[in-house]
Amino acid sequence: MLFPKFPIPVYIDEVQVDKGILILDFPPTSKSIEFDFKRAFMTNIGLESSLTESTMLEIRGIDFQNKPPRVGSYYFLPEVFFNQNFWSEVDSEDQESHFLAFKAEYNNSIPFSLGKALNRNEYLFFGEENEVENLEKALSILRTFSFKSSKIQLVAHDVGQGNCNQVFFGCCSFVMYDFGSREKSILENALSNFDAKLHADHIDCRLNTILSEGYNDKESNLKIFVLSHWDIDHFNALNQMDQRVIDLFDLFVVPKEIPTDTAKRAFDRLPPDKTLRIEMRRRIGRGPNQLELIYMNDIFRLFRGSKSSNRNKSGLVLTVKTPNCNAILPADHHYDQINDTVYPYHNENELYFIVPHHGGHAGRVSIINNWLNLREVVYSVGNNQWGHPFGYVTGTYNALARINVRHETRINSDYKKTMN
Repeated sequence: MLFPKFPIPVYIDEVQVDKGILILDFPPTSKSIEFDFKRAFMTNIGLESSLTESTMLEIRGIDFQNKPPRVGSYYFLPEVFFNQNFWSEVDSEDQESHFLAFKAEYNNSIPFSLGKALNRNEYLFFGEENEVENLEKALSILRTFSFKSSKIQLVAHDVGQGNCNQVFFGCCSFVMYDFGSREKSILENALSNFDAKLHADHIDCRLNTILSEGYNDKESNLKIFVLSHWDIDHFNALNQMDQRVIDLFDLFVVPKEIPTDTAKRAFDRLPPDKTLRIEMRRRIGRGPNQLELIYMNDIFRLFRGSKSSNRNKSGLVLTVKTPNCNAILPADHHYDQINDTVYPYHNENELYFIVPHHGGHAGRVSIINNWLNLREVVYSVGNNQWGHPFGYVTGTYNALARINVRHETRINSDYKKTMN
């Protein structure tokens, strides 16, 4: 393994200009990239081992005098950062920083600058060729759900500042949409509860197989995971989930472009023969980042975004449709994307909506004024430093008298809705 002295590329995961905070991660390692960037970084600051598998870096105290670096882009880490007295390791038991490896405080003696952004395609990981590629073949497993539409339940789990939605069918089948959180203790508790319920349901289904004549265990015990995008508060449960639990899933559907080492470690835990990687659509010129319908059956619709460095607008959106109601699970996608492509399929009967980006910025929230069938909204949010949900967002929803349920997981715990 080669360890370059300088420079080492990093991915911009988060920028908080007003608080002077920068969160970084290393690019994913792969067959085409011969460097272990974390090991190279540690060598350059004089460390031989790390306290954690985490790879993310946090720098505080930055005076962003110049234009801050773009989230979703790669830059070379300047030489000024390779000072072993500059960095402190983060203990794996740290409740607030469980996804970080190192922290630093910048003194601004040298004006902060990361220089010019790098070519993203040189560092993104796209997966190996032996994984599931055929969309129609892989998603054919979802067709069996079309026969179970009489009993559907939507759950938005309380996972703190993160996202985890589940759509349950019949006895033990479900589609999980995201599973991640920035709050360690809440995530660990959610993982424990999920593990216990998963195995209890598995036993129930096996009993039904024995006791029910003609009962098909496989068709009545399907478990599918759909990931909206590779943002840590949407996927990091996959890094901590027991491997035996991961192996119980029948299918994983994830965005093909993997931007960071943290995301790559989660992806590497997924069984290749059960993992479908969805490539985002190509944008036409500088046109809008629109969503595209790529799969549908009697219940589900799956949409994909366009290639973009803005991961919040470049992922997968899942929706549910029954004879009398609809649900849209947008993760962090923006309102204009939902309105232009997704909502037209769900503009009749009652609509239940998971508020995008935990109630944070997601474009023009005023668009919902035109959604006449909107009845229930859910904020998937926990304790956070950004102030989610924002006042202007909750104010827009509160002004609509037709919305009869406004549910915040931080206050009201899990949201559960039976969809008939």
